[in-house]
Amino acid sequence: MPVPALREGLGDLRGQALSLNNLGVVHKRMARHTEALGCYQRALDLCDQIGDDRLRAGLLTNVGEVYEREGRAAEALACHERSMLLFRRLGDRQGQALTLGNRGRLYEHRGNHRQARVCLEECLAIQRELGDRRGQAECLRQLGDLLAAAGDTGEAQARWRDALAIFTDLRLPAADEVRDLLMPRAGDP
Repeated sequence: MPVPALREGLGDLRGQALSLNNLGVVHKRMARHTEALGCYQRALDLCDQIGDDRLRAGLLTNVGEVYEREGRAAEALACHERSMLLFRRLGDRQGQALTLGNRGRLYEHRGNHRQARVCLEECLAIQRELGDRRGQAECLRQLGDLLAAAGDTGEAQARWRDALAIFTDLRLPAADEVRDLLMPRAGDP
């Protein structure tokens, strides 16, 4: 018997919603977007019954990520806006940082570098406030990528160097990727 069905039989609506969320994550990672969205929607319906806004905010973030992968940027942004409102109301700073990072990436892909930078700078400030060094490094990397795309190579490299220092200190493989970004390329001045 699948876990959501087992939890349904027990009357555990929150457990069922959590299980559906987990199933949705698996489908999302396997690029089975329709199945992922179906799981998330069923979980959101359960959130309506149990009034769990924290879980709802996380689910909306996941739905937004699926929409982003499908190229549905406007719908993704709408989901992230809704999740941000919930995370703010709940005082969930980590959730806010996650949502800001997602929004920053979406704005960047839409060519809105100014709005992307606003989101990413706020995300970075929250990560620093929380002492989340990995989150800081990931945000610094994302900011460096954004700045490079906008043509600000010097500032991009400064952000990448800061990210590299943290990734290296934490012994994370992402350090190698950032190190590669900092390597001079043929034809560079």
